[in-house]
Amino acid sequence: MSGGGGGVIPTPVVSGIQPAAGPASGGTAVTITGSRFTGATAVSFGGTPAASFTVTLDTLIAAVSPAGAGTVDVTVVTPYGTSAASPADHFTYGVAASQTAPQFSDVPASYWARAAIAALAGHGVVDGFPDGTFRPDTAVTRAQFIKMLDLTLGLSVSPAGASAFTDVPVSAWYAPYVAAAVRAGIVQGTSPTAFSPGAALTREQMALMLARALTLTKTGPLAFPDDAAIDAWALQGLQEAVAAGYIGGFPDGSLRPLATATRAQAAKVLALALAARAGAPARTGSSPADAGG
Repeated sequence: MSGGGGGVIPTPVVSGIQPAAGPASGGTAVTITGSRFTGATAVSFGGTPAASFTVTLDTLIAAVSPAGAGTVDVTVVTPYGTSAASPADHFTYGVAASQTAPQFSDVPASYWARAAIAALAGHGVVDGFPDGTFRPDTAVTRAQFIKMLDLTLGLSVSPAGASAFTDVPVSAWYAPYVAAAVRAGIVQGTSPTAFSPGAALTREQMALMLARALTLTKTGPLAFPDDAAIDAWALQGLQEAVAAGYIGGFPDGSLRPLATATRAQAAKVLALALAARAGAPARTGSSPADAGG
């Protein structure tokens, strides 16, 4: 008897919305939990498309609410169908929400990392500059990333004491964050006496810090054309971050381990880490979680 294929893939299911309320003007960073979000093509609040959305896991979507009114059903559309309306997917407009995302003038709804940036901003992990911009395509420094990572992880940050790093004075804004990350075993200096807080963070440094912070252990072979450029000390961290789906390649297939990480790329991987910390299943696979921009 011959077979005819793998069967029908079930439609997506929305099992929760957090937060479940926001202002009528929209702009709330919303986490949608559920299942079967693979290949999601649309997210709607009632009949209105989300301002932006990113499928961070097959069970998790980060979205930004559009403007609206009343209580609506949030639905997810995939190639296999549309999620059915239920009490679990309700979102109510006109109610204050603690996770309303700041509106950055240089992060339009169409920007590839908009949902990730909004999610982190809603949780107080990132903020913008005094002129109202986020500057997503500029380099993120080592000090900036460590602060963002500490806040994502919820690390206890206390006033820093004397540091072994001569370039991390006790009075510096980043000193407590560096100290907390060092205590947690997440980061080391660029030398025994230097941290280089103002230096641009490289993608391989970002991957290694993330792998340590999330205690990733799964590794696998890399298959990028520029693998040879990876520094030996960063190889395992990159393998772990790629295997878990936090770091991915660019459209041309390259990994660019020595390239400078941007603020948007950092926001994307930290949004995934924030979701993991919130209890979402570990991300697997090798999809380019931080490509784009």
